[in-house]
Amino acid sequence: GIIADKYGPFVLMCFASACGIVGLGLMTIATGFRIDNLIFVAFFLIGVMALSAAVNTVQVGMLFGPVTRQRVISALNTLFDAGLLTYLALWGIQEASGCTLEVLLGCYIAVGVFCFAGSINYWRVVVPVDVEDEEPTEEEDVFVASPTEECSNEEEERVFSNQMQTKDEPSDESDCPGCAVKCAATPGTVIINNDDDYVLIADRPPMQQLRSRQFLTLSAFFAIHATRDMFNLTTARDFLAFLGDDETGNKYLTIYTLLTPASILGLPILDFVLTRHGYHAGLQTVNGLALAQGIIMVSSDNLNVQVLGFIFASFFRCFMYTICLGILPAFLGTNAVGKGSGIMPCAAGLLSLVNIPLAGWAVNSLRGNFFYPNLMYTLIVLPCIYLAWSLGQGMKREDKAKNRLVRSNRDKQED
Repeated sequence: GIIADKYGPFVLMCFASACGIVGLGLMTIATGFRIDNLIFVAFFLIGVMALSAAVNTVQVGMLFGPVTRQRVISALNTLFDAGLLTYLALWGIQEASGCTLEVLLGCYIAVGVFCFAGSINYWRVVVPVDVEDEEPTEEEDVFVASPTEECSNEEEERVFSNQMQTKDEPSDESDCPGCAVKCAATPGTVIINNDDDYVLIADRPPMQQLRSRQFLTLSAFFAIHATRDMFNLTTARDFLAFLGDDETGNKYLTIYTLLTPASILGLPILDFVLTRHGYHAGLQTVNGLALAQGIIMVSSDNLNVQVLGFIFASFFRCFMYTICLGILPAFLGTNAVGKGSGIMPCAAGLLSLVNIPLAGWAVNSLRGNFFYPNLMYTLIVLPCIYLAWSLGQGMKREDKAKNRLVRSNRDKQED
């Protein structure tokens, strides 16, 4: 996230590509020479690559307007889900050709080099321009901070504090040497002069944005759901085995994997919910899908019924990642979106450490029965309903403040 904000998506893509290629290379070496510990280093680098790609997903979306941005992020997140089919394809190739894992990984590296090169070239030729950085209309009292008018973080914090203390008074230009006007933003960010008590989150300094109630609430919502999703993904085989899937040759585990891209069918529904009813409705839809999947997992031992839960899981995963990543540019400034999209999976990763003892408890102490862990992760959705409501209230306040600013600036120009 820091790389994205400070150096841009091109450098982040180069960093992700390097991590991915080196990670796959170490995986090949570890497999060929049976160096077990090297596999952990490879996993780490591949994980960094995946998370960097997720951060760049938001950067891609920011090339477009608000509505198209959400659709682009939705489509890219669906491709992430479709990527879960990769191991089935590799297994099929190995079964058909009889080649070794080292050969498969070598071919995978070649494909990775091709894909990474294309992505790097994409960011080399594309100039990211956020829709908020477009030429301001006459109806908006705005200015654009030029690259030569950049303020230091300390100056931004001081100007922001002065704005909060003298809300209805114009800020003194001397508060920020070298700036023609108040500068609580990075270069190229459009700032709307705010005379209202409430300061828009995007107009605050980066650290203030990341400490806002909206971002902290969203991070908690994302961390809980991502931890729950990670637990379901990593324990799916054991959970289904307890229900008798081993006797079917893991048929239902294969169905579970094949249904992961099914979320593409829900993209029109997601688009309708977000455009008609907003982010609050979208977040509550995520909660509803999580509850539906959890209820099925704890209430039925029938593998055929679990297939319906697989569908809910696929929709839940796509909706959750899409909405949580897509909402960031709606209230964070361009100088904090990268950090925000990096902090959220970081928080989720730390929280997901609880899955290690939880899975061990189910497999060892409960002899493979996942009823109690699944019940816990079903009940934990309930506080997420409140978190979604709280975030929705915060977004309403942001929208009202923006509308008041537009009306105030229009009235000033008419006067």
